[in-house]
Amino acid sequence: LMLEHGMPMVEHVLTRMALTEFGEGGPQTTIEKLIEQAQQDRIEAPPFKDGTFGPAVQQTEAEALAERHAVSDNWSRVGIDVKDPHRDPFAAATSAMQVLKLLRLDQAIADVQRRIFAADQAGEDLRPLQELMLRYQHMKRDVQTGAFLEWGADSDAQAA
Repeated sequence: LMLEHGMPMVEHVLTRMALTEFGEGGPQTTIEKLIEQAQQDRIEAPPFKDGTFGPAVQQTEAEALAERHAVSDNWSRVGIDVKDPHRDPFAAATSAMQVLKLLRLDQAIADVQRRIFAADQAGEDLRPLQELMLRYQHMKRDVQTGAFLEWGADSDAQAA
């Protein structure tokens, strides 16, 4: 979607997503290259497609175009309305960001749960981990309700 819709879509996504929220390897490298292009105020798709940026980026771009990783209808069960990228690309990007953020938060929550268990077994102070868990749970609520969409707008307002 970012390659197809250029700067407006890149700004929509990258003002609301951190590089680390994208998968390691090809996805992160692809985003790094998009950031480099955005800093020069131009988004050009050919280098992503023709291998100029390397095989990992080319494979990531090809997989995205092939839509091999379609979002499951099960997301609607947790209140996420998955959008058709051909009808409303910005809504589809928002939906994809929401899914990705929730996956990353679920991974972080599971990690903190393991750390709390280990700390409890070792008799360590649990408060810092419990506070971290609470922050992650608040973030998850914000993502589920769509509040993360305002994050980029808040950043823009603060910078002005």
